Amino acid sequence: MSMQIVLFLLSLAGLGQALAGMGTIQRISILTSDCENCGMTLLGQVNLKICGGAPEPCCSVVNIGNFDSGNFNEGVIDDYTGGHELESCFNYNLSLASSASDLSLTVYHEGSDGGAAGLGGDRH
Repeated sequence: MSMQIVLFLLSLAGLGQALAGMGTIQRISILTSDCENCGMTLLGQVNLKICGGAPEPCCSVVNIGNFDSGNFNEGVIDDYTGGHELESCFNYNLSLASSASDLSLTVYHEGSDGGAAGLGGDRH
C-alpha cells in the first residue's frame, strides 16, 4: 500500500497578524482516492507529521480518522478541525515557513486496508 499525496494545503488563519510566515493550522482536509479498494476501514489508521513551524519543529496527529467508519470513503474529502481532531497540529504556528517548500509532511498509514489519499486545503 502506498499513500498518494496529490495536494497538500493548510487552511490558515492570522496571516495579517503573523510577523512572518504562513499563519497557523486550522484545518486539514484529506481526499481519499477514487479507485477500487482505496478507502479505509476500521482496520487502518493515518498519522501525520508536519514540520517547518515554531516553537516546536514539528507537530503530529495520531489516527486522524479516529477509527470512524464514516471517514476515508473513496472519492470523498474529509475535513478535520479543532484541537480534538488535529491534536498538536491545531494552531501550529508556521511562522518559520514563507512558502509551501519550507514545510514537510510525512503520512504514515497503518493497517491492512487500502488507504490511498491526497491532502488538500480550502475549497471554494
